[in-house]
Amino acid sequence: MTEQTRRFFKNALALAGAAVLMRTVGVAYNATLSAHIGAEGMGLFSLISSLQGFAITFATSGVSLAVTRLVSECMGSGEPASARAALRRATLYALLFSGVAFAVLFFGAPLLGAGLLGDGRTVSSLRILAFALPPMALCSVFNGYFTAVGRMVGPSGVQVAEQAVRIVLTLYLLPRLLPYGVEYACASVVAGATLAQLLSFALLLFLYLIDRRRLHGTAGGTAGLTARLCHIALPVACSSYVRSGLLTLEHLLIPRALVWGGRRTPEEALGTYGILSAMALPVVMFPMGTLASFSSLLIPHYAAAKARGEEGRIRALAARTLHLATVGAVLCATFLFVFSRDLGLSIYRSETAGEYIRLLAPVLPLMFLDHITDCALKGLGEQVYTMWVNIADSAMSCLLVVLLLPSRGAVGYILVIVIAEAVNLTLSVGRLVRVTTVRYLPLRSAVLPALCAAASCWLVRRLFHLDAYVVTVPYLLLEGVFALCAFLVLYLPLSRLLPRGRLTTREGSAILHSK
Repeated sequence: MTEQTRRFFKNALALAGAAVLMRTVGVAYNATLSAHIGAEGMGLFSLISSLQGFAITFATSGVSLAVTRLVSECMGSGEPASARAALRRATLYALLFSGVAFAVLFFGAPLLGAGLLGDGRTVSSLRILAFALPPMALCSVFNGYFTAVGRMVGPSGVQVAEQAVRIVLTLYLLPRLLPYGVEYACASVVAGATLAQLLSFALLLFLYLIDRRRLHGTAGGTAGLTARLCHIALPVACSSYVRSGLLTLEHLLIPRALVWGGRRTPEEALGTYGILSAMALPVVMFPMGTLASFSSLLIPHYAAAKARGEEGRIRALAARTLHLATVGAVLCATFLFVFSRDLGLSIYRSETAGEYIRLLAPVLPLMFLDHITDCALKGLGEQVYTMWVNIADSAMSCLLVVLLLPSRGAVGYILVIVIAEAVNLTLSVGRLVRVTTVRYLPLRSAVLPALCAAASCWLVRRLFHLDAYVVTVPYLLLEGVFALCAFLVLYLPLSRLLPRGRLTTREGSAILHSK
């Protein structure tokens, strides 16, 4: 195993461990919030989060990917000092966009809260949120740098520390402000997150100041760095603006569309929206943390291989990641589907949340593959194509919300997610196949894992079955470990009997090896 391979897996494991820990704590955190502020409060917090997503998108404006690409290219060409110059330009870029986002959100909070979100109780939370945007944008710059140089252990620790501080501060503020109403409860949650973000920025800055001593030497080609930065970041930013704007519109339409059907009051619609978006979806998205950790680290490898013209290595990398993402997604989706009621009751004491988890579980493989494919395309310089695909996805989602939710309710929203993800995935994978000529084997990657996952979950259910009302989260984790072990015992021997394709031998062994 080469030094680069060891570093990759070290960073990936650090990121994956941090992501799993953070998502575990995040789900527990959401469960605590739902117990304190109820489904309506969770719905109100989800509305704030939808606008927060757009504000963060504008504040960062694609800078993290641009830093990762530029630093990877500079380091790969033996010009570390140019990487330092790129970071200076990226910092100014981030401060410009985050400053504009701060001003709009802080001074426009009354108009955005009462007018756009339709609830004046969100105004104070939006103003507090504005202070988190500049440090968040600068954190994106640092994270892009550490991803490019392959040193993610420190930033992973920072993420864990940020999450811990956020939870401690929120749990301190929430009981003190909750008696004043849901508005102040949501403000306490946002205040905790903002203060934790400031700490995260300070820690990442400290880590960068220590690490930047590596970036010495003569800079080359710095005159074109600003143009290259904008060429990478702005297409991603424009895509993110439109998609995030459409996503915000979609989330604003959901509670309204539920009311249009005539079967829910505004309070009931907000509660249903809260259960779906703030309770069920975080559980379904829980496995995405591990995938996101690995896929973000692959972007520099795709970029470096493309710069060196190593088409075989690109095909091998794409084939391996598509296969592993499919296998992992099928296993996770099967477990979520089989144990959905147990999850809803043990985490939230809600059968409704469990039902929504069961309905959303089959979407997980689509989400996995869509994410891994998008990262591959961005690493190969196809960010403009992904921009248009993501815009079409979000526009279609908004239209489907209006068409399906009034008549089908919450099930209609789940149909929206399924249709949009399927279309997005089809377009993205098709593009990746054309660009890399990768060979994808669905029998080995999807069908066999699905059969083995179903058998392992059935076996665990038969051996460890308890009534859903008495199942605890630690017990579910134990069931998950046994299901994983049973899956590996079944899948690994059987997978060797199926064809592996042309790209898993010599080229596959060179996936992380640099010339």
